[in-house]
Amino acid sequence: MSKRVLFVDDEALVLQGLQRSLRPLRNEWEMVFLDSAEAALAAMEQQPFDVLVTDMRMPRVDGAQLLQDVRERFPQTVRFVLSGHSDRETVMRAVVPAHQYISKPCDVEELKQKLARAFAIQEVLQDAALRRLVSQLPSVPSLPSLYVQITNALQAEEGSLSEVARIISQDMGMCARILQLVNSAFFGLPSRITSPAQAVSLLGFDNVQALVLSIGIFSQLGPGLLDDMSSLWEHSFQTAMFAKIISQAQEVDAKTADSALTAGLLHDIGKLVLASSMPEKYQRVLKGLKDGAGDASSLEQETFGCTHGQVGAYLVGLWGLPDMIVETVGWHHVPAKLKPAAFCPLIAVHVADRFQHGAPVPGDDPDSQALLRDLNLLARVPEWAAACKKLEQV
Repeated sequence: MSKRVLFVDDEALVLQGLQRSLRPLRNEWEMVFLDSAEAALAAMEQQPFDVLVTDMRMPRVDGAQLLQDVRERFPQTVRFVLSGHSDRETVMRAVVPAHQYISKPCDVEELKQKLARAFAIQEVLQDAALRRLVSQLPSVPSLPSLYVQITNALQAEEGSLSEVARIISQDMGMCARILQLVNSAFFGLPSRITSPAQAVSLLGFDNVQALVLSIGIFSQLGPGLLDDMSSLWEHSFQTAMFAKIISQAQEVDAKTADSALTAGLLHDIGKLVLASSMPEKYQRVLKGLKDGAGDASSLEQETFGCTHGQVGAYLVGLWGLPDMIVETVGWHHVPAKLKPAAFCPLIAVHVADRFQHGAPVPGDDPDSQALLRDLNLLARVPEWAAACKKLEQV
């Protein structure tokens, strides 16, 4: 079934330009071009669209309101803003109801790639077997309350390091984990840090949020986990450290490196959901692993009809985490299926996960090898391995 994309812009020349540029994809995607929000909503009432791409500044009903209406009435639609509007207030109105904001002028190849990624994510999140599985879960984990408190504190105008540290200090378990990280070999500090405020200052807001989120979920799901899953936190923690080290070796920006850490912490979150919610079934997966009947993903597919990556992507997508995180959680075992165009957290976590398991990279996976080679990254693997090994030895 072809994907359906709805483009909305009140400027006829813009619509004509998009239509002309995207014409080669008309056999893959069914595309509709409309000049108003009202016409867009009417069209969506008639039949569903997979993706909406809208301008911001339009008469009567603007793009921000259209996004909000679509979010409420057609939540399954992936929502993009494509706009040259730079007014901060208007942009901020679009941030919440939109999945991605793309500035004009936008390279058509970039737009094509973003749409293709959106379709890939949507297929995972809307997989029929996954929906059936999730509907059978006793409960779908919610965001930890501490994470929500910290996020709210950071978004407040008077948000400060001291307020975040105060919130963390109220949870002894969380405080201990934060101090454990900041005093680890990863930071190599000459003296031990004992103050939550110092720890938060050293880690930075993004890393603190990532840790609070992952630790909160592990503790939330912990009581129902099988004994065999007890090492999962340590694996996730180490993978996150490796992923950030690899990202720093590539000299990417701080946001990308922090996203790699977050995704590394959360990459196996689907295992937690499956193991704690359906322990008897997951026991079969673990037995199969011990008997050498296959890898975790193939055994999960056979048992549940989907993998821990898909379940994890569904969960972090449900929480509204950035697409970069959703993509990495969902495809960390098979990055080639998402076809990234450059180094990204998905590559970092894929390699870090294999390093942490002691497996060669790219090993016997021809798709992974081809991807790294095509991105001119294959030759960097030994350097990444050395950086991770050095961290382990400190």
